[in-house]
Formats: sequence, C-alpha cells, structure tokens
Amino acid sequence: MNLVMSFRNLPVEGVEDLLARFDQEDIGGPEYFDHEPITCPDVVCLEDLAVTLLVNSRADLRAARSIVQHVHEIDLSQLPNISLQDTSPQQRDQVAAFLAAMSAWEGFAAARATKLLHKKRPKLVPILDNRAIFGAYMNDHWPQEQAPGEGVEDHESILQAIESIWKDLTRPNNQATWEALTQLRPRRTRIQLFDNVWWTFFKDQGH
Repeated sequence: MNLVMSFRNLPVEGVEDLLARFDQEDIGGPEYFDHEPITCPDVVCLEDLAVTLLVNSRADLRAARSIVQHVHEIDLSQLPNISLQDTSPQQRDQVAAFLAAMSAWEGFAAARATKLLHKKRPKLVPILDNRAIFGAYMNDHWPQEQAPGEGVEDHESILQAIESIWKDLTRPNNQATWEALTQLRPRRTRIQLFDNVWWTFFKDQGH
C-alpha cells in the first residue's frame, strides 16, 4: 500500500508507514494512546495530569495546583461523547470554549489542556501540541518556514485548529485512507490516528 492523505491541502504519502513508525520508533508516546484511564470521564482530577507525561507535557507544580484550585469550574458532563468528525459547528465551538477556559489556568495552555482532556474524550478532543499543530499544521508556510511553538490560550485560535482538523477528518478524498488506518489500528480513534500520522510526519521534517 501507499496510502495518501491531505492535511490542510498538504499531500502526505505513505501514511500507513508513518503510523507504523509512530509505534515502532516511540517518537510520540504510543503508551499514552494505549493507556486506559481509571478516573471518571466527566471529572477532572489531579491524577489525570500523570498520563500527560507520556506525551511530554512537562507538567509541573503550577499545573497540579491549578487543577486543585479550579477543578470545580469544569463540568465535563456537558461535553458530548461523540467523534469529532460527527460534531456540529456549535459542538466544536463548545469544545473550544472548554479548552480555552482550562488553557487560561496557570501552568496550562492548549497543549497541556488537550493532552489531559483527550483521555476524557478520546474521540472528541484532539491534542493541540504547540509545535506540531500551532507551529506547523496551522502554519501556511510550513515546512519551508518554521514557526515557534508557543503556548496558545485564546478561544479563536483553538477553534481554528479544531475546525482545520475536522475538515481533514471529513475530507472526501481522505475517507478511504481513514478506513484503512482504522483497520490497522482498530482500537484508536480517528483523531488519535490523525495525531500519530501527523506527529511522525512532523518529526520527519527535522523536529
């Protein structure tokens, strides 16, 4: 096979090989995606921070204290438990609002917030890594021009990233490839497959 996929109109070939390398070369944290949480899916708790270390969140004391101080502000039962590709514009805006609120906590930003909340809604909340997503995927001049991966907290930027990922998840010319990748990794959600493939491709560009 030589599966091809379009990421924001950037054609990427051999995505099945990129997916295999993600696991084999341990360049992005496959243990994170295979981990089954034992905490409540509708409640953010301090223990949820630990699993983010498997994807290099660099969680620190500030983030831990923020969870203790602000946990009552987040009610995840309001978030639908559906796949991102099946969401409406209103639901995607709701996800962005949740992420923006949590990203504003001290010690957090979109990257750390999504690495934590992704385990709560693994079909819905994509991982918005500072470098791979905001520095590269959302950068129209990448990879010719590298952009610094800076912490993002605002609702608009988070929503733009979610909308871009949603478009690639639902792009008609990508559908056969998504189905093939799902057969290769049936336990992983589509946004997890997106992350695995894009992260490996991103790392191939010298990161």
